[in-house]
Amino acid sequence: MPHYEAMDGLSFVCPQCKQRHTGLPALACGEPAAFLGEPGHERPVERFGDDFYVVEGQDFFVRVVLEIPIIGQNQNLEWGVWGSLSPANFQRYWDSFEDNDQSKLDSMFSYLSNEILGYPGSLGLPACLFHRDNRLRPLLLLDPDRDHPLVHDQKHGITAARAIELAMPVLHPQGGA
Repeated sequence: MPHYEAMDGLSFVCPQCKQRHTGLPALACGEPAAFLGEPGHERPVERFGDDFYVVEGQDFFVRVVLEIPIIGQNQNLEWGVWGSLSPANFQRYWDSFEDNDQSKLDSMFSYLSNEILGYPGSLGLPACLFHRDNRLRPLLLLDPDRDHPLVHDQKHGITAARAIELAMPVLHPQGGA
């Protein structure tokens, strides 16, 4: 188990490279997994910048942040993931994207559109998307009534050791140091 301590951010000695890391990287999913199709049967996709995907003109996705509190730390483990939106909500968000006061938008129903490493079965979990001001990406809060480990961890937090375990594939891809 890695050693960790609270500082300005989580600090720990990495079990793979034996170096001290301070803070955790944001874990990012490059594209929405839902509705893109099987390899060899991909559906037509339009990508608009880093924050918008439209698949076949009928499935709409936006970049969001999913946060998991780290118990006893002053930071969260963050994933840059994709959430689905209805066509009308996608248009509302698109139209206000350049605004600095997006929190004026109501919350929007969404589905988590990525499978989260370490949380099998997370693709398609229902959620609400909450807009934030100053051009911050919206927060994705999972439906708290769902019985899923990711929902549990978003509500109750995870240990620092679990956060480090989830971040290891990003810190050291393919097990490299």
